[in-house]
Amino acid sequence: MTTTDHTILLTAGGGNIGSQLIPHLLKDPSSPKIILPTSNSASLLRRLPFVSNVQVVVEEGDIQDARWFQSLLSTHSVNTVFVCVTGEKELITTFNIFDAMFKTPSIQHLVYVSACGDLTLEAAVNRGRLLNMCAGHIAVKIISEGKLRYGMPKDSFTWTILGPAMFTSNDLLYKTSLLEKGFYEEPVGSKGVAKVDTADIALGAYKALMDQGRKYNRQKIMIGSLKTYTANEIAALWAKALGKEIKAAESDVETLDAFENIMGKYTSPAWGRDLRLLYESFEKERFGMTEEDYERQVEFLGKEPRDYVRFIEETAKSWL
Repeated sequence: MTTTDHTILLTAGGGNIGSQLIPHLLKDPSSPKIILPTSNSASLLRRLPFVSNVQVVVEEGDIQDARWFQSLLSTHSVNTVFVCVTGEKELITTFNIFDAMFKTPSIQHLVYVSACGDLTLEAAVNRGRLLNMCAGHIAVKIISEGKLRYGMPKDSFTWTILGPAMFTSNDLLYKTSLLEKGFYEEPVGSKGVAKVDTADIALGAYKALMDQGRKYNRQKIMIGSLKTYTANEIAALWAKALGKEIKAAESDVETLDAFENIMGKYTSPAWGRDLRLLYESFEKERFGMTEEDYERQVEFLGKEPRDYVRFIEETAKSWL
């Protein structure tokens, strides 16, 4: 693919992953053209001034508008799409995006952000993954991954799926609670969750976008730590880093009720409940990857993912 004909459309370009992905693309010697759909271009340009670049085209609109989204693919002759979608309309939006890609002849490759773990239909049906999975924003990814594996038109585009773990940056939300109350608020349970730095997800997205399906077509790459951390283990890490006692949130009904109420006020009651269901599942089963998944990730990224313990130590040092 030449310098002039590589056009990449990024959904969620202003998000935690997209904002770190764009600089990788701008530095790439192939100088790909980057299309950024956004509902608020003025806000995007204020937050990410580096998108004011000749390689970047900012298009204002709603990616939930399927006709508008498909017109972007056609107008800009997009050949590569990065799909990172979440929210209460995730399934409809994702499937409409896939459909628009199927109908656009220029499309050659997709990078889709899913979630860590085996989310194949086989695992869901034959290995009982759905038994403990009630959170809709995770279950939807089983359907989306299944569409790519089993429901694509013949001779369609290549694809690579990324499966990130829980964001380390979630911990930043609990700074006040950690420092003033000695309390780690996230009820991640007793089975253990893998952790990931969003910079590693962005790097993985960049690698997958530039690979164009040559090496990693029809593969899912997990991104994050091999080790999983329980709520008590995380609290102990923060206690050591901050030099004070830290208590971990329980996963009992009272704690989860309070968590749901708080999240419902910040987002919506439906989303608050869905997040609660996610954290309930962390008390039932481990959220992470296999050793084989981890080794594949290291080969893919070209490095070890950022260490969660180091993240806590560096963050605590910056707070004190």
